[in-house]
Amino acid sequence: MNTEHRPDVDIEEEIARIVHSYSPLQMSRPYFTYIVLDGVVTFRGNIRTQQAKSVLLENTAKLHGVLRVESALLRDDEEVRGMVGAMLPDDVLASVHGGVVSLASQGADSTVMGEVMRKISTLPGVRRVGKAAEESVSSL
Repeated sequence: MNTEHRPDVDIEEEIARIVHSYSPLQMSRPYFTYIVLDGVVTFRGNIRTQQAKSVLLENTAKLHGVLRVESALLRDDEEVRGMVGAMLPDDVLASVHGGVVSLASQGADSTVMGEVMRKISTLPGVRRVGKAAEESVSSL
């Protein structure tokens, strides 16, 4: 990270180039945001793979004028799976794709499912939570 001042808009343009140059980041682009304020870059949302997230964060940190990179609210699908899995009752299964969590139950009542969905929806990196279609339950 370089401590020399640089306009935030220039840093934002370079981040856009990083995203554009790496196809896994391009695929995740609709799912995350970033803002640069006085050389501090803040990311939030979801990037589908840990590798793509690492590419983004490591390359952003190297940009001229970046003082700090904040990524506490940026998650990849594997991180989301871990957080979601820790919250699930035994009779609920989950899958995660691009920050979208699909839940399937083989016995949980609607009150339990509603509460689980509400809690999961507040997790960083989760864009949406829903119930999986009945025919896809066996594939989870």
